[in-house]
Amino acid sequence: MSTDQRFLNKRQVAAMLGLSLYTIDAWVSQRRELPFIKMGRRVMFDRKDVDLWLERNRNSPSAF
Repeated sequence: MSTDQRFLNKRQVAAMLGLSLYTIDAWVSQRRELPFIKMGRRVMFDRKDVDLWLERNRNSPSAF
């Protein structure tokens, strides 16, 4: 996957996040989690949105 590629398909996002394609399909059909863009029949993800989603969902370990 090219680092300068702006739009990613479901397979690329699944590989990037270490999730199954089934999970990505479920999230898209339920319209939850990751924001996506419909381009005709294709579902695409803006790389900036995926990076922002990752940042918002980052958990820091609590101090002991």
